[in-house]
Amino acid sequence: MQSSDYQLNSYLFHCKYEKRLSQATIKAYKLDLNQFVSFLQSKHEIDQTGKNTIKDFLQFLYQKNLKETSIRRKMISLKAFFSYLECEQLIISNPFRDVRINIKLKRKLPEIMNLEEVKALLNIAKSELERTAKKRFIEIELSKLQTLKSIIMFQNIIVLELLFSTAMRVNELCNLDFQSVDLVRHTIRIMGKGSKERIIRIPNDEVMRLISLFRTLRQDSSEGSPFLFINRLMRRLNPQSVRTLINRYRVRAQITKRITPHIFRHTTATMLVENGTDIRIVQSLLGHSSIATTQIYTHVSDLAQGKIIALNHPRNTF
Repeated sequence: MQSSDYQLNSYLFHCKYEKRLSQATIKAYKLDLNQFVSFLQSKHEIDQTGKNTIKDFLQFLYQKNLKETSIRRKMISLKAFFSYLECEQLIISNPFRDVRINIKLKRKLPEIMNLEEVKALLNIAKSELERTAKKRFIEIELSKLQTLKSIIMFQNIIVLELLFSTAMRVNELCNLDFQSVDLVRHTIRIMGKGSKERIIRIPNDEVMRLISLFRTLRQDSSEGSPFLFINRLMRRLNPQSVRTLINRYRVRAQITKRITPHIFRHTTATMLVENGTDIRIVQSLLGHSSIATTQIYTHVSDLAQGKIIALNHPRNTF
């Protein structure tokens, strides 16, 4: 049998070059599997793993007081690893064939904003550019913006508009390039998790007009950068900068709840479901591989429906 290092490296090679998984996913797999290998050091090699070792590792994870979601992810990583080893005949038997693990997750409803909070954040972003231009936003000739400072202020508006319009992940947003935007079809091509591509139509003409203007400005001032969104050093905008930006606007808008780029995603999905959008369309928008992941928004919609009925039901009048 091969060494544990060989087995682990072989699997990570498979994930990177054959399954074409993202760097983030491979990094997570590597951390999870290295933890398991470290756990085995005082016991035996990977190829000697049986169901009792899997159960001991599960108990070890619970003793570390990890969240159920983290434990579940680690066990999924481990199960996929052993399935690969079995398929490649690098182990004699797969221990997961003899053990059944059912980790129940606590159902946590997604945090969302209301429409007024979304508008407040956008208004704060626009007010920054208004102060610089000394004009109301609707009076600013956006196509004539010249300084990097003013272009980035305009960019901040586009970032918020895109997060709300498309419900894309913050990493997906930061990785957009000039070719991602199709001005003719009014669509954006997004490279999601696992290098899965999806096309999203921009649903609002005004938002599309702003994106078109911004794309032209960026192309004129790109200085060789292929990315649509940049920082003040003309490098790719990073996710943490987006989180900091949103938090700054949240404070200025006097919104007390926590707001992140992912809460934009939850908000858009929830509002679409509440407005009657088919769950499979929302699944496609979000880039979920499983409809089960998207079902959480159906539950949120049911809660909203219950509140509306309780408020407006005629039985409450007598």
